[in-house]
Amino acid sequence: MNVTTSSMESLWGLGDSYRLAATTVLALTVLLAVYFFGTGREKTKNPPMLDEIIPFFSNTFQFAANRTNFLARTYKALETRNILGFYLGGNKSFLLTGGQNTQAFFRNSPSIGFERSFLYAFQNMTGATPDDLAKFANDKSGRSNTPLPGTEDTGNMYQQFFSEEMDAHFPLGEWTEVNMLAMLKLRMTKAGILTFQGKRIFEAVPDIIDLAWEFDAISQNIFFGPPKWLFRGSYAIRDRFSGAVARFQDDAMERFDWDGADAEADWEPVFGSRFSREFARWMRDSGFSSFTRGGLVGTVGIIATNANTIPVATWALIHILTNPHLLPHLRSELTPATTSDPATGTPKFDIPTLLSTPLLQSIYTETLRLHVSVMITRDVVAPFDVEGYVLPKGSILQAPMGFAHLREGVWGVEGHPASEFWAERHLKTVNGERVFEMAGKGADFSPYGGGIPMCPGRHFAKQEIMLTVAMLVSKFEFEFVEWVKKDGTRSDRPPKNDSRYEASGGMPPDVDMKVRMKRIW
Repeated sequence: MNVTTSSMESLWGLGDSYRLAATTVLALTVLLAVYFFGTGREKTKNPPMLDEIIPFFSNTFQFAANRTNFLARTYKALETRNILGFYLGGNKSFLLTGGQNTQAFFRNSPSIGFERSFLYAFQNMTGATPDDLAKFANDKSGRSNTPLPGTEDTGNMYQQFFSEEMDAHFPLGEWTEVNMLAMLKLRMTKAGILTFQGKRIFEAVPDIIDLAWEFDAISQNIFFGPPKWLFRGSYAIRDRFSGAVARFQDDAMERFDWDGADAEADWEPVFGSRFSREFARWMRDSGFSSFTRGGLVGTVGIIATNANTIPVATWALIHILTNPHLLPHLRSELTPATTSDPATGTPKFDIPTLLSTPLLQSIYTETLRLHVSVMITRDVVAPFDVEGYVLPKGSILQAPMGFAHLREGVWGVEGHPASEFWAERHLKTVNGERVFEMAGKGADFSPYGGGIPMCPGRHFAKQEIMLTVAMLVSKFEFEFVEWVKKDGTRSDRPPKNDSRYEASGGMPPDVDMKVRMKRIW
């Protein structure tokens, strides 16, 4: 292993050597934070608080060390109430559920904001300097309901690159045995990076895919900003990834002809998409440091476009391929969306038609519902009234969408409980035809966040997931082999959500699906 893990990383599950010492240090840190942050705060009527053995410490420690068990406790408590408080370090935090409450949470309000929490996490993920972070905070683009400028044709580019990747590694008519998640982490990542960052990055940083997934594996360790001395190994991995992307950005800036024909191209090989090129130019013109530019491009342009879409696409394929009746129905529905490339004559999908196919939309929505868990966070910047309580300024407000996505009263129907995948949950029949219709309410379904800071890449993410699923089930025949653990050994059970990613986005399966694949066109 290239980087030595720190004592706190051992405490988090990588070993036991320093558990007692690290726990003592963390306890003292938290108690001091409670004293300094809590002194002098305005006393208000508090919502019910989550029980803890050691006041001000137990919940904070479990939130960081074992978020799965922490969330299981909170979800159980939220079954009988819509608001629940707990201390997170020195701050009061409140979990809020219920459709009306969540809608109020998403609306613009002078009492709640998102900048502080967002920028804090963003700095942890990118390693941006304080000066560079302030420049980023002052930019308000990318917050509309329409796709970002320069991303309009990314779906077609992704379709081309993913098709080329699959054709190159799967000879026509030959059976190949693969582990689905592992295969997609290579092929989808390569196609996604080509779509947004171009071809040059693979020459400048040949191991960029490995570096990206290495960073993704430790991202939860640093997301909430623990001190560097507690997570030396994780921060070193982040810095290695950001530094590698920075080298590519510096190389691309020197190499690209800003006065040439590609300066207005929708895609070119040096920077990739128009969006990536303009983003790079904006950062340069705004005076961002090289390292910060690498961190921003790595987080926004590589991690954000792969770390969530690949788990979701994998889960969708698992559900489709393990349901013997679903695959033929889906293939039949995809036929009208299939056209041919005018230049090569090979089959391809008309993206607007594909995105409107009812069954695929329902599968996509159902997969997001079951396998995406986000904790949408806001800062209380002025006393905020909710559920008959007044939440104090300085507290943190969170909407646990993993809980909302599984509410039986919202999503469950007879014979199809909310906890189970049902491909047709979001379909209804109108005049004899099946049409897509969300089964629940919008406030109870927010896989991409909500309100103003909604994920700006959600439009491309939907295209990437649906295109991947459609292309694979159309281009290939499949035979299920077995379930396998990450080390390649056989698993005696089907997959569950990987609990390490709970409340942080797309949750990959904790065991992989081994299949035999044969390309038929």
